Amino acid sequence: MEVDEIKLIIRSIFDPIARKIGLEGPYEEVHSNFSFSFGYFSNDVGIEVRVDMSDFFIYLLLFKTRQKKIPIGYKDHTGHRQKLYFQEALKELSLGGETETKELQRLGGDFRNCEKMASLLANLLKEKWSLVVSQKTKLFSDFLDGKA
Repeated sequence: MEVDEIKLIIRSIFDPIARKIGLEGPYEEVHSNFSFSFGYFSNDVGIEVRVDMSDFFIYLLLFKTRQKKIPIGYKDHTGHRQKLYFQEALKELSLGGETETKELQRLGGDFRNCEKMASLLANLLKEKWSLVVSQKTKLFSDFLDGKA
């Protein structure tokens, strides 16, 4: 499977869901020959769908929107969290996701599982998005002090 085919699969699954939950995008970023991301944005919180081709794994990350860019790094220059894995957010908020995480680990490492992995993450996003966003201040503390 070619990288362009994988990108088409990812976009065919995530683009409609992102629009449905009110996100703009995607904006593509290429990190290396073996890694790329699609970013979807709102005014406060966005998602990054990151694909690592070297070990073939698809990651879903939640980030605090500052500009129409996916933040680099997990903390900003002030030390506040700006990005985290979606499943980590679910765990911190006691919203489940453990079963899906185990299934993703089982599917990882094989690009032929691209559609299954993307669908699993997309369904998790669709089911949990409103709950996660409603608790964004618990995940990104600087929303509380008005600096976000």
